[in-house]
Amino acid sequence: MSRHIAYLVFTLLILAGCSDSNVEVVKNGTMLEYPNTTVGKALEASFANAKWESKSTEKGAITVHFKGTITQRTHDSAAAYLVDHYKNLSFDGERSVLLSNAVSFARKILIQYMGRSEFERRTRDEEAAFDTALKNDRVDGNRDTREARREAEQALDIATVNCYLDFIASEFWPVGSPVEFVWVLSHDKKGFELSSLSNDSWMKFGLRSDQVIKTIYTE
Repeated sequence: MSRHIAYLVFTLLILAGCSDSNVEVVKNGTMLEYPNTTVGKALEASFANAKWESKSTEKGAITVHFKGTITQRTHDSAAAYLVDHYKNLSFDGERSVLLSNAVSFARKILIQYMGRSEFERRTRDEEAAFDTALKNDRVDGNRDTREARREAEQALDIATVNCYLDFIASEFWPVGSPVEFVWVLSHDKKGFELSSLSNDSWMKFGLRSDQVIKTIYTE
């Protein structure tokens, strides 16, 4: 029995020794704008494969680092405002103002972040078919050419929206993408300040730190 007790005490001492007090300052702390949950809970609920560690800089500052990967839930939450209003779009009948605005926004995002040449490559066939149908309708202007133009425009709209949704799914807060947050502890080690946060997608889309933090705390 005494051997088991001694082993248990030894194990507990090892585990206690593995605890990093600098990390705990950040994990158990809260952000001024979001006082209702700790930093640790917010990040570990948003990212998988969580890893915490502290480091000391050459100038003696203590930094705390969090690394993880974006989960499906976090991606869905972050991308919701970009994709939710596309779910119920109707491509049937005459082109509505809602559809026209949605397609225009999708084109703008794709050209800006995917690049015009890549976007045009992916929708090349539909674009060419629409251009041909439009020219024919302008020349003949009969019922058949109008219907052909409408069908070609519909096909181009669908191709554009599908391209946009695929792009957002793979490039905006993509699932499995690594993230890193770095904080600097105050001199008395009772407070901390966010120094940097990084992810390729956040950089690509020009997201500010407050936008990233808001997504994490409100998802």
